[in-house]
Amino acid sequence: MKPEPRVELVHLPEMTVVGYEIRTSMAEERSAREIPAFWELFHREQRQEALPASTVPGLLLGLCHDEGADGSFRYVIGVMAADSASALDDQVRLVLPAARCARVTVQGAMSRAIPEGFRWFHREWLPATGLTAAAGVQLEWYDHRTCGEVPEVDLLIPVK
Repeated sequence: MKPEPRVELVHLPEMTVVGYEIRTSMAEERSAREIPAFWELFHREQRQEALPASTVPGLLLGLCHDEGADGSFRYVIGVMAADSASALDDQVRLVLPAARCARVTVQGAMSRAIPEGFRWFHREWLPATGLTAAAGVQLEWYDHRTCGEVPEVDLLIPVK
């Protein structure tokens, strides 16, 4: 039996993120196909090399923002950058406000663990706590643990 994700409430400070972006959708499971393909393209084209220096070395972020009523959203792969960092023409620069988040740590194959972790959080953990999801950016936090023997990633979801 797979262990349940670990959850901890944390405060994220305001941060600047610079990265590459696609628009995708939950409709017809498009995001389940397009986001992994976007990561493959990111690595194949070594796009990380064109990003500004990260303020947290070794950290990559995946983030969902600008959700539409039709289930569409923007997905960014990027780094936390200095406030003064700029984006190249094919990149985006976002300033994320400080937020109270639930940090959900999931383990296993990322293509399965991440969507399962989001579903578990919204369907099981969140309703049992009395908290609600807040508007804002949802983050995937990829650090040294992502390449471990048992891969781990943190999902950071705004709550109130």
